[in-house]
Amino acid sequence: MLRGVYALVITLKKEASLPIKTLGNSVLKPGCLVYVGSAMGTGSTNLKNRIRRHFRREKKVHWHIDHLLTDTSRLAFAVWAESRIPMECRLIQRLVEFVDIIPETNGFGASDCSEGCYSHLLRYTGGGEIREILEDAFRSLRMIPYVTLDGFLEAS
Repeated sequence: MLRGVYALVITLKKEASLPIKTLGNSVLKPGCLVYVGSAMGTGSTNLKNRIRRHFRREKKVHWHIDHLLTDTSRLAFAVWAESRIPMECRLIQRLVEFVDIIPETNGFGASDCSEGCYSHLLRYTGGGEIREILEDAFRSLRMIPYVTLDGFLEAS
């Protein structure tokens, strides 16, 4: 059973309205977004199945991120790592230390957050390679990062 944390890198092609009752009607501008989540369960909520689900176009809308992963966006890749304890808040805290990464939409993906994160959705405004930044952030937390382009997890 694979458990851990992941960061989805999403290209938002055009402005998107997110009709999420608990967050109000949020509007996101086009650009590069990073969603950080964890998968600590078994079965459908383990890391392998959670990431694979995010890459599927056809799915029931359940989580905040499902409202974003639509025709107006493209899931470019995911960076993930195994972890026995939840690390998503620590990863968020590390990422917002970068000047080019800012929290987006208060409460997004953070409804069960115990660390007081503003959001688990981030906007990357830099011109560099977001993949390198993410991998470095994972490593700085003593996790080994892997990348998937299609949702299938292969430790390499």
